[in-house]
Amino acid sequence: MTTTDFVPRSGQREVLQYRGGRLAVAAVPGSGKTRTLAALAADLIAERKVGPGQEVLIVTMTNSAAENFAAQVAGFVTARGLISGVGYRVRTIHGLANDIIRDRSALVGLPQSFPILDEAAAEQTLLEAVSEWLRANPNWFLPYAANPDASSGPRFGMRWRDRFERMVRAYLREAKDLQLSPDEVAGLVDETDPAFVALNAANAVYRLYQAALNYQGAVDFADLIRLALEILNRDADYRSVLAYRWPFVLEDESQDSSRLQEFLLRRLTEENGNWVRVGDPNQAIYETFTSASPEFLRRFLREEGVEVVEMAYSGRSAEPIIALANRLSVWSRDEHPWEELRAMRPLEPPLIRPTPESDPQRNPASETARIYLDAEARTPDEERERVVSSVIRALEADADTSIAILVPSNNDGAKMVELLGQRGVSCRELLRTTSKTRTALAALVRQVKAIAKPYETRPLSEAFVAYADLLQSVPSDERYVLEQAADRLLAVQPEDVLFPQNSETFAIPLAVEEVVQAAPGVLATLVRFLEHLRSWHWAIVLPIDRLLLTVAVDLFREPFQLSVAYSVAGALRRELELSGSTSISHAINYLSDIVDNRRTVYGIGDDAVDPAATGVVTVATMHKAKGLEWDRVYLMSVNNYEFPAGDADDIYRGEHSLVRDNLSLEDEVIAQVQALHSSADYVEGSASKRARLNYAAERLRLLYVGITRARRELIVTTNSGRGQARSAAVLIALENWLRNPK
Repeated sequence: MTTTDFVPRSGQREVLQYRGGRLAVAAVPGSGKTRTLAALAADLIAERKVGPGQEVLIVTMTNSAAENFAAQVAGFVTARGLISGVGYRVRTIHGLANDIIRDRSALVGLPQSFPILDEAAAEQTLLEAVSEWLRANPNWFLPYAANPDASSGPRFGMRWRDRFERMVRAYLREAKDLQLSPDEVAGLVDETDPAFVALNAANAVYRLYQAALNYQGAVDFADLIRLALEILNRDADYRSVLAYRWPFVLEDESQDSSRLQEFLLRRLTEENGNWVRVGDPNQAIYETFTSASPEFLRRFLREEGVEVVEMAYSGRSAEPIIALANRLSVWSRDEHPWEELRAMRPLEPPLIRPTPESDPQRNPASETARIYLDAEARTPDEERERVVSSVIRALEADADTSIAILVPSNNDGAKMVELLGQRGVSCRELLRTTSKTRTALAALVRQVKAIAKPYETRPLSEAFVAYADLLQSVPSDERYVLEQAADRLLAVQPEDVLFPQNSETFAIPLAVEEVVQAAPGVLATLVRFLEHLRSWHWAIVLPIDRLLLTVAVDLFREPFQLSVAYSVAGALRRELELSGSTSISHAINYLSDIVDNRRTVYGIGDDAVDPAATGVVTVATMHKAKGLEWDRVYLMSVNNYEFPAGDADDIYRGEHSLVRDNLSLEDEVIAQVQALHSSADYVEGSASKRARLNYAAERLRLLYVGITRARRELIVTTNSGRGQARSAAVLIALENWLRNPK
């Protein structure tokens, strides 16, 4: 759907009427929240709600979301006759924090050029700190061992180290989210208190880790949010500067916001009060391994003075699939066998509603829908074989359907990829670059080469062919004319074609005109190409990454392609900053390496996967599938290990048989630091019990996300794991309902 096709429906219209204040938007899957927010940003700009030196600030959680937003806002802005890139800024929450710190780095004791540790570097630094501490404290685990006498030896040592690393990661996330330094924590606790053994151990590693960061003069991603908030709290004048610069803040994926991230945006918007938060608490699936929580958005929805809008209409899925997702939501609140979980309301209204008949994005026809729920627990190998056989039959019946197999873990995904390969099925993992990505990027590089070498004819000729191929604007029976025209372009003077001295119109050389006169598709494509190329030449004064985006906005039609362009432009900007080069030839070489698969770029693999691709099968974790959709979706391993329901024999991922009393050390250490921070009592075991509830609730939301990835067909299967797992209670309940809907 292009910007000109966008006809807002109920819910979307109410959001687009926003012109100020605090607004909370509860958006169901497939309701068009990104497009609606992008249109709102363009409306605010077009109506001059932002003045000179001001921007609408759009905040997202991930790089891919930021790139998608930037592409969509650019489309809406240019459709209104405005200049792309002016009047708005799209940033990830961490990118925004980085901008704030670099503006006032001295205020928090950092140089302006401070390095930021990426996830790999931060993890390596943490593991070194863990190793250093464990060498001096090899028996740290004894107070928590289920059987201290049988917990020695290399095999147990590795298992305990894994438990310790998980515990320390959880502690670091929480301590930094609470804005507590290692010294501040140490000042709150008695190091000899046996109730806080886990916290004291984790805090000792925290001190080593933070010392390593300080030695490098570096920060990690958690520090970015903490330090940015500290700057806003300490510098009221700078806070006012930012309030003027960004009079409107639009926040996407608010259900994935952490406590500290919410504090940062709340502080940023308190002067103007113009804050739009859009999200879906039912798609909050990162709580168990990040500091995010859907409770923050839920509280905002109930906050006094906040206007609430529901975007409940979705055109993604056929109505039977919508009904199944809604049934899951109702069952989780009213009929789940675990009473305490029902009280938590893991899935909340609004229920998904199909779009009206007049809507341009109608739901797939119900008669094309198929739902198959198989609650028979087979072995994992048998489950995989059945799914692969089903996939092969589906591809043979309709090669144009898009298919995804969604699994709970990366290990499960790797096994599926291996089996699909053995059966000759083309498959794609979300981490790998697609052929469509490379095709789009190759066309972009051709145009940049033609701009960089305006006096050479071969780049001009090759850019023309790439332009035509990408737009698919030349009929197949005119293909030979296209090739002839490209050959004849090799003999022209490019400056005469692009910049004729005595004419305001584009001059097509006679030799080329003779060829294309009888081929209207080629002629029209050539005229458009030359018009675009001439306008791109005027953009040569822009920074190279901005030049790339200028070309991309004109060249690409699909949001997916624009997302690729924004990812690559960001990577190119970082490459040029690191190399110190401003050469366009350096940029072209860098881009060519990406096209030729000699270089990889974050954001054009897993984050920029093309869900419409047909003839191949996408294998992804359920977490990675969030935000994507396919015609046919398989959900695997829906058993009581992956989706526990509170039964006595359920096993929970945070727990391990090595640890006594079914304690989850990650959750216990989080509870310990929270108790210190709030001066509350800590009761051992309470956090682990609560963690079971939170985990079970989050897994229901994960299943909801998986179901709502499917447009027309949904197949859900289960397995017995290592022999002890059984079908999840939720799968049995949904299967029974499907047989006899109430």
